Amino acid sequence: MNYPIYTGDEASRKVDYLLKAIGPGKSQYQLRDPADRCCGYFQDGNLWIVFDNRTNECWTEEHRSEKQCLKYLRIKKP
Repeated sequence: MNYPIYTGDEASRKVDYLLKAIGPGKSQYQLRDPADRCCGYFQDGNLWIVFDNRTNECWTEEHRSEKQCLKYLRIKKP
């Protein structure tokens, strides 16, 4: 199944939204809204931040290059 891939500022806003606390010990992504299934990456200083919410678990990692983010997500550059 294909899910949206966000990059740049749009990716940064999306991961902030997904990780936003909505209650004690609960984040937005835990609501498991099918519309929130997506992934993306963006540069933050010298690091690249990548997130994957395609399984509604919102995994995040830091990498040193855009290429490593694409490899982590197993996608080609959008």
